This record gives sequence, C-alpha cells and structure tokens, in this order.
Amino acid sequence: MPKKKKTPKNSFYFFMKDFKEEQEQMGYVFKNGLQEVAVMADPEWKTLSPERRMHYENMAADYKLREKGNKYTTMGVPYSHLEKEKLEKMEADRKMRMEIEGTVQGLDREGTLRTHVFYFVHFNYYCQLDDGQYLVCEVAVAQFNLLHGVKDVYHTIIRQERIPTGYTYAAVKTLTETHQIPVPNELTEGEPLRGNIFSRIKQFLEQNRMANGYLPPLYSLDEHVGVAQNVLSEMAEFHYPQNPDIFRVYPLSKLFFFVRNAAVPPNGTGFPVETLALRELEKDQYNFAPGIACEFHKKDHDTSQYCSRSIVTRWGYLICDHCCPDLRIPLVHGRHVPNNAAVKQEDQFPRSQMARSGRALPFVPASAPEPASRAQAASAASTQPLGAAVSSRPLEVVDYGRTGLSEDYAHHYNINAASVPVSPPSSLVGTCWGPKPNGGPLRRPNKLPASVQDALHFTSEDFPDLGSRSHSKMPAAVAGRGRGRARIIQEEKSPGDLIEETENLTIQSTAGRGRSRADIKPGSRLAANFQLI
Repeated sequence: MPKKKKTPKNSFYFFMKDFKEEQEQMGYVFKNGLQEVAVMADPEWKTLSPERRMHYENMAADYKLREKGNKYTTMGVPYSHLEKEKLEKMEADRKMRMEIEGTVQGLDREGTLRTHVFYFVHFNYYCQLDDGQYLVCEVAVAQFNLLHGVKDVYHTIIRQERIPTGYTYAAVKTLTETHQIPVPNELTEGEPLRGNIFSRIKQFLEQNRMANGYLPPLYSLDEHVGVAQNVLSEMAEFHYPQNPDIFRVYPLSKLFFFVRNAAVPPNGTGFPVETLALRELEKDQYNFAPGIACEFHKKDHDTSQYCSRSIVTRWGYLICDHCCPDLRIPLVHGRHVPNNAAVKQEDQFPRSQMARSGRALPFVPASAPEPASRAQAASAASTQPLGAAVSSRPLEVVDYGRTGLSEDYAHHYNINAASVPVSPPSSLVGTCWGPKPNGGPLRRPNKLPASVQDALHFTSEDFPDLGSRSHSKMPAAVAGRGRGRARIIQEEKSPGDLIEETENLTIQSTAGRGRSRADIKPGSRLAANFQLI
C-alpha cells in the first residue's frame, strides 16, 4: 500500500491554518479537512498584501530550518544560512521594487517626472577574485533627467596597484575582449581606487539628496548591479565605515519600466512587462554612437562601445528615445540623442497625437532653442491646415515616353520635356525598347535575361528534339516553366532561319509565364520560343 503523501509545509499551509481557526471561531465546520480549507482560502491568499505574505513565508522558512537541523551543503555551508540569505534577498528585492515604483508614481507627468534626476553607474573591471571582489579599472556616473537628457557625467580611469598572482590571464583575456585598458604595470593614467573616487562620487550624488537624508539610488544594467554594489560597498567600508550601505544600486530595467509607463498618455501603450524594458536596454541601439566615449577610448573607435562613459550616456539616450516624444519634450543632440542622430518630426511627438490634431506639429531643431522662434513656429503651424503647402504647388505631368528620353536621364541633366521634340511612334523598334501593350514606354534592362542570351547564341543543331529520330527538326521551346512555339507576325520566317536584314530587330519570348524582349543583330538565328514584333 503506497504511503500517504504529506501536505507540504509551505507558506500557504501556515496561512490555511490561521484561516481555518478564524472560520471555525465564526461557526463554520470543514467536513473535508484541509482540502476544503484550501479551496476557500485560495482567493484570499491571492489578494494577500506583501507584508502578510512575507510573515507566512518566514514561518515556512523557520519550519524548514527546524526540520533540517544542522545539515550542511557539500561546501560546508549550513542550510540555515542559505535559507536566511534567500529570505533577506527576497525582502530586499520587494523593498527595492516598492521604492522605485513609489518614487516614479509620486512624480507629476507634466512636471516633476520631466525634471526628477536619476543616476546611472557602470564599472569596467579586469576580473573577479575568489573572495568575490572585482578588480575595477574604470567608472562612470551619469546625472540624467527627461527634460535635459544626460546633464553631467563623472568619469575616471582607475589604477590598481597590481594584478594578484594567478589572475593575470583572466585580466588580459577580459581587457582584450572588451575595454582594452592596460594592466596596472602598463597603465600610465588614472586615479587609485582608494584615492578621491569615493568622495567625488558622494559629492556628485549629494547634489540631489533625498528628503529622508539618504543619497539617491544608482541604477545599472541588471547584470552589472552586483559589480557596482560590490565595488561601492568596498569603497564605503574603507572611507565611510560608520555607514557602509551609503550607496544603493538598483536594476535599470525596473526604473525604465516604471518611467516609460508613467510617460505614456492615458490612451497610449507602454511596457506590459519588465522583461520588455530589459530587452530594449540590451539591444543598445546607440552602441556605435561617436563622440561620447572618454579620451582614452576615443583613440580606438572599435573599443569605444565598451567605455563606461559611453555606456551610461547611451542608457540616457535610449530612455529619452522612448519617453520624451510622449511628454512632448524636444530631442536635443548631445543631450537626448547622439550628435549624429537624424531626428525627424515623428520622433519629436507621438504619431497618434499628430493624427488626432489634424495639423502638423512644430519641429524644434536642436540648433534653435530660442523661445521666440518656438512660439513663432507653433503659431504658424496652428494657423496652417495640414497639407496646405503641398496642395498649393502646381501639378506638372511629364510623359518621358513620348520625348524619347528616360526619366533618369532627363532629371540628371535638368532637361524640360516641353523643349524636347516628340518622336513619332515606330512599329519596329531598333535600339530603343519596344512599347508596352497599353502604349507606355518600357525601359531596356541593364542585363538581358539568361533565356534571351541563350536564344541568341544557340541553334537547333545544338539542341535537337529529345526522343526524335531526326536532328533537322527545331526543338520545342524549353525556356521558362511552360512550352510554346514561335508565332511569326511580321516576317515569313521559321525557327532556325538566319536573319539577314541590316536593321536590328526586336524579338519577344512566348514561352514560360513571363515574356522577355531583346534586340538581335544580323547573322543571328531565331529560336523556337521567340517571335518577331
């Protein structure tokens, strides 16, 4: 007889116990035991607040610790420590998300959301040591808001004392594949890690200290959060031991997710899930933007995309690209987009708003930030109906087919069709391409089709009918997917006859799904799948 399956002692189990006691105190009797309790408790469990849910998760974790006792992993770490670290990480992630969401939701879409300052941080490093520390070699911190874009960047090369024994290969491999910053004994510039870097980053953040007295959080790409938090905590422990947790590093994708959705108008569409925000950041569409790297990486354009200064600047450009149009913030080169970016009118304002307004919205270029110019452009756009400038232009129709000139030729040499004498139509076309069935011109292709070229070089003697006893008969047409035989229209000529006229003639293919036309010269033979026109 199989053993009865035990009820798992998870967080929901402890919630059911409390739920069962509450219902029984009110007089309800559960006839089917915990199975009935689970059905009734499930809806309330799904709507439970994060604080109460965390209470039951802690109860489940404590139960697991009591059950496992003093068991250890293969690395000698007690399971109790792992469970404790897991709970602490879950609690930290919950508080972090609530802080980011609360910060963004507390901003006014038409005011403080545009001007609130955020900070981005990125570190380049040689390698990670066995104790978890990183040997960093470059740092950049960007000050950013939606209205002014990337306002300021603190950047420096970090000079380490040396590479520890046994880590040189890993350090050289990383720098060769990414940032190209030399190892310490070959590096001639930069600041020491335990120099003034900590104080300068701290002063950079103190410009926008929060109301509760804390420094504003720093944001980095999800995979770099651990690196930045590790390095900043190490510097804080050395320079500021009374508060080693002075710096907080959060995932940039979460900030991007909430800011993007806050910038969207009521009838717009933002990011439905956070993974889409992370995917946009990982695309890194401005990774080869010139002019935003540090002086060291400007020397080699191939490595500028790995520069920390370039990376934090590109994060700001990407967020502006998604959020500024919905907030009607003009994109300024060097602040919101790279200097070489082509900013169009539809990039400045949402297309949905342009369609609903019924008129063109003003475009404010980066080179004309004068308020008077902006007001004048806006006034002119509001009084001029959409399409008025286009409809006021005279309509000019040119039939290049009747002029004997191609459209490209006429445009290139600025020839007016009215000044060119019209050539009469001819029934037999020589060097010009033959007319279409509806009378319009048909240009001659740059290269003749392979089927036409074969017809001009091979005769019936080269390809007799398959299966025939005589080689004197002309084979059936084989060009294209279908088959057909020549129809002689103007001349009494049979397939294989030699063309002796002195003037070039035009022939047309009748085989296959399409038709091809080409000029033939005297001395050529007519194939079965072509006709004279």
